[in-house]
Amino acid sequence: MCFVSGLQESVNGSPVFKEWTHAWARRTVIQNAVRVINPRPVEEHAPSSFDSGGAKLAVEQVESAAVLQLEPFERFVYVISVLERYSDLDCSVLLGCAGRDVIAARIRAVEQIERQPTFALRAR
Repeated sequence: MCFVSGLQESVNGSPVFKEWTHAWARRTVIQNAVRVINPRPVEEHAPSSFDSGGAKLAVEQVESAAVLQLEPFERFVYVISVLERYSDLDCSVLLGCAGRDVIAARIRAVEQIERQPTFALRAR
């Protein structure tokens, strides 16, 4: 849904330079996902609400599973700032939060991903 509406907005929206279309579409998809999920910063020491239900993961799904286990805000920050390489300022604007919330969430996300047993095994 976010992807399709993002592409549709890019096509039907304000004209952009052809070489910017890809970046514009990515940003629009992110904006739509933020609008749908509405991720908000949580307290730093709040317990995680994610429960994998004891499901076992295939080795090739380790990295994505570690990201999916993050709380919504940390997951958005990780994807936008680390995987998509948006600046802290752009990330904070997209998420409607302070830059310090972005930095703290990214640190928590990276630490949590690195603590994942399956991620540690894969990193070897």
